[in-house]
Amino acid sequence: MRRTLFLSLLAPTLLGSALAASPAVTSVTVNATVDDICEITSPTSIDFTYQAANPDAAQGTALVQLRCNQDTVPFLGYWDNTQWKADGSLDLKNGNNLLNIVLATDEDATPTTGAAGTGSHYTYGVRATAKPGQWAASNGAYTAVVDYYIGW
Repeated sequence: MRRTLFLSLLAPTLLGSALAASPAVTSVTVNATVDDICEITSPTSIDFTYQAANPDAAQGTALVQLRCNQDTVPFLGYWDNTQWKADGSLDLKNGNNLLNIVLATDEDATPTTGAAGTGSHYTYGVRATAKPGQWAASNGAYTAVVDYYIGW
C-alpha cells in the first residue's frame, strides 16, 4: 500500500516534468524546382550500302532516342557541323578514300511511348545521303563520327 501511495504521488510529478520538457513545434516548408533536362538513351548509327552506278542517291536513316523529365519537350536537334565542307557536305573516310555525304535531321521531335513513370520520350530521325556517281570511292567500309545535339 505504501508503494502504491508513493507511485500515485510521484506520477503527477513525472508527468509534469515530461510535459514541460516537450519540444516546441513549427512547420517547415520544403520547396524544390525540377529543371528541364533530356538525355539520349541509345547510341545511334546510320548504316547504308552505296553503289556508284545506282542512279538514285543512297540513304541511311536512324533514330536518336531520348528521355526527358515529364512534360519537358525538346525543341531542337542538330548536327555539329564543324567538320563539314562549305557546301554542307561531309566526307566519310576509308584510309585516304572518301565518300561524300549530306547529313539531315527532323525539324521536330516525335513523341514516343515509354514505360509509365519514366518521363517523356521522343525520337529525332537522322539521315545520311550519298549522291550517285562517286566512282573514286573504292570498295570498303567508310566512316565518320559526328556529334548530334539536343536542345530543350
